[in-house]
Parts: sequence; structure tokens; C-alpha cells
Amino acid sequence: PPPPAAGLRAAGPERKKTKSLHWQPLSNMQVDPNSIWGQIQDLDNGALLGTDQQTELAQMFANKEVKHKRAESDAPVKLKTPLDGRRDQNMGIVLRALKISVDSLVEAIIQIDDDRLDANTLEALSSIIPTAEESQLVKPFIAGMSPEEIAGLSWATRWIHLVGEIPFLGPRMTCMTLRCKFDDLLETVWEQLGILEQAIGQVKSCPAWPPLLRYVLSLGNFLNQGAARISGAKGFKIGDLGKLKTCKTGDNKRSLLDYLVDFMRAEHPDLLKFTETMGAASQAKNFSLQDITGCLAGIAKDMKMLQVQLGRAERQQDQRPDDNFFKVLQPFHANAEGVLRTANEKVEEVKRALDSLARFFGEQPGSFNSQQFFGHVVAFGSDFDSLLAQRQKEEAKAESVAAKQQTNATLQEDAVPAAVRIMNNNMMSNAQERLKDNASESDTVWN
Repeated sequence: PPPPAAGLRAAGPERKKTKSLHWQPLSNMQVDPNSIWGQIQDLDNGALLGTDQQTELAQMFANKEVKHKRAESDAPVKLKTPLDGRRDQNMGIVLRALKISVDSLVEAIIQIDDDRLDANTLEALSSIIPTAEESQLVKPFIAGMSPEEIAGLSWATRWIHLVGEIPFLGPRMTCMTLRCKFDDLLETVWEQLGILEQAIGQVKSCPAWPPLLRYVLSLGNFLNQGAARISGAKGFKIGDLGKLKTCKTGDNKRSLLDYLVDFMRAEHPDLLKFTETMGAASQAKNFSLQDITGCLAGIAKDMKMLQVQLGRAERQQDQRPDDNFFKVLQPFHANAEGVLRTANEKVEEVKRALDSLARFFGEQPGSFNSQQFFGHVVAFGSDFDSLLAQRQKEEAKAESVAAKQQTNATLQEDAVPAAVRIMNNNMMSNAQERLKDNASESDTVWN
């Protein structure tokens, strides 16, 4: 075709509608008429692809539409805010993650709507409570704006604007979170108190302790002879049981724990599974009574805050008729006080039981840490069980080898008489054959 006229630019080729198969094609000059390609030249390619299949191929292998860069006028409009950019962004991230509009969130806070405000949502909102300075920034910034203009503000700015109408927002959110989490917190407290009670009873009544500790005391006092500070002990800390496996013999092949396991197997085989009677200790080692009392103290602190907020809300009921804070939180407070009192009484009961356990094992109640104590008990029991299992496995293996050797020896002993019997049988058979042959020869001679 003739070149385009001067000054005119040739139009670009139309974009191909389907993807291409990038092979290396053969020209007519390269195709031998006798080759496979030469034999199919006269075939109608269209006959292999029906209309439906061509349509399907065109759709399945269509080139993706080229997305042109969005014009500057299409760029998202930056929402207005008087806040620091990072603070505005962080608050907006939290609010958008809740997937609830700012207006609905504020309405739910005023109405104490449990369907829209679970514990996680309340904790998230508590993390973005605006400061007094932020409220002072937003208030004059929004003054005089129309509803349409306010709708164009950032999430954080609208949040601060709307919640600014709720008095004492921070304490209010704390009280609402307490109400939402109270039942779960108390359920955990009662569960842990029950575990401690069970662990105390199991460890204290375990029948293996007297013979076990007496033998360990004997071992230790024997080894500590001549060491003035530690010899002649009348007892020892339960935590010292963990040192039995690290106190090795001169050749480093055995430990005091080996001696203890051997002693218990020989003298008290019925007590070897004593760890199975102290299952609650493995749970009690994960927390302490101090954790429980700390949790209850935190709840009590929030309850005092709630009492103050209820007094304020009661006085403001006429000014804020749509606010359900007093209506919902007052009955909760009255019931929660009794539940909390009962839980604290149970804590004192368990504390007395722990003090008794401490004295039982020669510990000082004032400095007794139940979490560490049960941790030592569980760790020692695990070491004991592991070594016992290893010893039993080794003995089972030795018995298996001995039994196999005994079987082989028996087979060898049985093999000798069997061979003699076979030889004797062969000899008898040969003798009988010779007698028959001799008899035949004699008959021949006489005949």
C-alpha cells in the first residue's frame, strides 16, 4: 500500500481480540507435499471447529481489556479533616473495619444495643475515644456546615463530631465493656478456682509422697555428709525434685532419679502411676491465685466507676430521654455486686486451702506461689514417667532378646536327636534292603 501522506500518522493496528499461540510456523516452501503437513493442506480448517466451539474459544481466550490510567478528575476526593493525618488514618481504619456506619455506632452506644456492640467492637471503639484537644479541633471546624458537607468529612472527623454529644464517653465505654464481658470473666474465675481446689486435694492426698520423699531425703542426706550447710536435712523444697535427674554418677550414666525409679519399682510397684492421680496439677500450673485476685480487683474497680456513672446518668434522664445507660446498666450493677461478693468469698476459701498445702510441704504460706509449686510437681512427674517408660522399654527389649536366644537354644537341642533319629532310620532302611537282597540271592541258589 502507498505510504501515508506527509504530516499524517498511520492509524495503529486494531487490537487483536484473542490470545495467540506463539508457535514457529512453517512456510509453503518448508512443507514437503509428502509430509504430514503436506497431506493436510487441502483440508478445510473451518470444518474442525463448529460455530459454537469458535464462540467458546473466542470467549475463553479473549484478551483482557486494557485499563487506561484514570484521569486526574476521577481520583478519589480526599476527605476533609482538621486532625493529624496519621491519627485520622488510624481512627478511620478501626471504624471502617467494624463495617458499621458512624451514625449507627453512635446510636448503638446511646441505646446500649447488644446486637451491634459486642465485646470486640466495644474494645475497638475504646481505643479511638477522642481526646479533649481533638474534640476542640473538630467542633469549630464543623460549625456552620450543612449535612451534605458533614457527610464529606473523614470517618474520624464525623466520629469525633457525633460522640462529642455523649457525656463521659470514656467511662461509659469502660462500663459497657464490663457488662459485656462480666459473665465470661466470672466463668473463668470460677473454673480456675475449681481447678485449684481439685489440684490441692489431689496433690495433698497422693499416697506416693511419703515413701518417695523419704527415700529422696535419705539419698540427699547420704550424699551431703560433710557439707555442714546442707547435711542432716529434715526436708527440702518440692522444687528440688527437679535436681534429681541432673545429679549424675561418676561415669555420668545414671542419676539419682534412676535410683528413685528403681526404689519405687521394687518397693512400691502399686504407686508407680501416681502422676495419674494428680491430673488437675497440669492445669493449675498455668495460673496462680494472684491472677484470679487481680482479675477480680480489676472488675471491682470498674464496678466503682459504674456506680459513679449511674449516679450521673440518673440525674440526666430528663435531659437525655433516649439514653438507655441507666435503664440497662443499673440492674446489671445490682446483680453483679452479689456475684462478685460470692466470688471473693470463694477466693478466700481457696487461699486458706493453699496455705494448708504450703504448710503440708514445709513451705511458707506468705511466699507460697501455687503456680510455681504445681509446675514443679508436674515437671517432676513428667521426668519420673519418662524414665520409668524408658526403663520398662529397655527391660522389655532385653526380655525379648533373651526369649529369642532361649528359643534358638531349644531348637538347637531338639535338632541333634532329630538328626540321630533320621540317621538311625536310614541305617535301618539300608539294613532291611540288604536282607531282602540276600534272601533273593539265597532263593536263586536253592532253585
